[in-house]
Amino acid sequence: MYKPRSGESYRKPQHMRYYEDFITGKLTEEIEEKYKTWFDKSQEILSGLEFKRISKRYLQILIEEQYTNSHLIDREDFWYEIPEIKKDIKKFNLFLRSLSVKTRRKVLLNMASTGMTWRDIRDCFGINPTQLSAFVKDNAKLGYNSIFLACIALLCRVPISWLLDENPDDEWDIGYIKMIPNRILSKTEFIKILQNINDEDMNKHVVKCVVLKEQGVTLNLRLEINSGGFMIEILNNVITGQELFIMSKILELFDCNYGYEETVISNRVNVTLYSEMVELPIEFQK
Repeated sequence: MYKPRSGESYRKPQHMRYYEDFITGKLTEEIEEKYKTWFDKSQEILSGLEFKRISKRYLQILIEEQYTNSHLIDREDFWYEIPEIKKDIKKFNLFLRSLSVKTRRKVLLNMASTGMTWRDIRDCFGINPTQLSAFVKDNAKLGYNSIFLACIALLCRVPISWLLDENPDDEWDIGYIKMIPNRILSKTEFIKILQNINDEDMNKHVVKCVVLKEQGVTLNLRLEINSGGFMIEILNNVITGQELFIMSKILELFDCNYGYEETVISNRVNVTLYSEMVELPIEFQK
């Protein structure tokens, strides 16, 4: 589990100010004033509708670049405002939806969101760092295969549309799971993975998709291992008592607790089982 390098006493207030300036429109006012001459000249040249469309898009680009670059000035890759925003998942939902796809990817893949460095992500999913960098920079020339997108969606706990669409659907969708290789495990294989987690894995951070088929029921799971413990999030579109009963039987060898993880999708929470050692995310509720 990644820990920020610098102290929160300075970085958190600074980064929260960046967010507040962005979300309240203060940053918009600053950008409009700074580029007033350009906007005035463009309005003289372009028709009303065309100017409105282009200026709105260009203004958004400038605002988001300023917001992003503020963090670069600090030389800090960990955006401290993200955990604070995620304490109110509705606020985080609105924040993500207000962003362009490019900036949304930066937020979702920031270490403050995933708890993982890019090296961790590379080692976990076998993703080429160049491809990951191009994805965050929204370089469409490289192209992204279905496995890559599915792994990123699993890591970020969002439907793929939130990684690709300017206006993503506010619906829970786990269709990407079928694109992830080596996802189907037997109950024995799954239990063995959990049994092999020990104190030596304190610095190990892994996210894995697991699909179990038990008693005629398919369980779509997101397994996260960190700090020498594990947490298992049930991703099924519909979760009934049958799924919970089967999971409790599978995990009866382990001392597990139950809770819920909020998602960016409105009114969607996922049942999560976890061991004592694991470090729980902001979205988790007991």
